[in-house]
Parts: sequence; C-alpha cells; structure tokens
Amino acid sequence: MLYQESCCLCLLWLLHCVCLLFVFAILYLCSYLSRIGLLLVFLIPRVPGVSFNGDKPLTAATGDFAYSITTAFPRAPANFTFPAFADLQLNTQGSFIPITFTHLYATVYDLDTGRQVGTGDLGHYTVPAKAYPDILLPITFSYKAPNATDPTWLNWYDACKNTKAQQTTDGTRPSKLSVYPTIHHRFIG
Repeated sequence: MLYQESCCLCLLWLLHCVCLLFVFAILYLCSYLSRIGLLLVFLIPRVPGVSFNGDKPLTAATGDFAYSITTAFPRAPANFTFPAFADLQLNTQGSFIPITFTHLYATVYDLDTGRQVGTGDLGHYTVPAKAYPDILLPITFSYKAPNATDPTWLNWYDACKNTKAQQTTDGTRPSKLSVYPTIHHRFIG
C-alpha cells in the first residue's frame, strides 16, 4: 500500500513538472514572437503619403535636366516637348527607418482626352523617416499629334502659349489644363 501511494505521488509530481515545463515553453514562445513582432513593427518601411506641394504642382525645370531636353512647341508637325518638375511632398511620419526608393515614377495624362502627355522617373532616392521631405520629380512632357487640330495638342497649345499673345488684362492664362498624374514607386524593404 505504501508503495502504491509513493508511486502515485511520484506520477503526480512528474505531471506537475511537465505542466510547468509546458507553461514555461508557451511563455518563452510568446516572448520570442512578441520580440519578432516588435522588430517588424519598427523595421518594415511604411508606404509614404504623397501630395503635391503648394498651389503650383509643376515648377520650371532647372540645371542639367532643363538643358537635357529641348523645349519645342511647333505647329507643323504638331507636337510639344518640354521639361518640368512635379513639386511633391512625402509624409514619412509612419516610418521609423529611412525609406529608400529604387524608382519613383510619374505618368501624366490629359484628363479631357485621356492621352498620355508626360513621364518621369526619379530613380534611386532615400528620404528620412518621421519627416515631410520635398521632392522635385523630373517629368518630360512630350506628345506627337497627327495634325494641328488634335484635341490634346490644342489643349496644351492654348494653355501654354505666351500670355502676352493671349491678350489678358490681368496676366493670367484664360485656358487651363486638366491633368491626371499617377505616381508609382518601388522601395527597398
């Protein structure tokens, strides 16, 4: 009888130890997973918010980019080519590490006709975390029309011609362009 009681106590003690080891293993696993989760929260880059900076989303091209593209707006053949910068502001407040873009692309469409009129690529670029960096994205506006009555070409010709030639009294342009820009990016992370 004494032997059976000591055997039961031994099994009870063994079961208690196994349960404790199981609880400690679960706690260790949870601790390990929470550390991995915390690392991922801080190290995975967030997609930054992109907005146009100010009232003028396009600025005149300067430097080497301005000289690398010949500005042209001939009637025959009807086409246009000119460089400009898209003035963007990124919101990287959600990121804890700097964001490195492998490419930052832009495509611009004439909203009235749906035709593509510009493309650009910033290339490899790094922006700081927890900031609102300003970026000038180079865009080459280029369009070739079949003739001078093409609606896309006319929209851009009317909006971009010399303000003095348009006879405005307040110096503003009477024609406005409706454009639809798309911005795509690829970043490391």
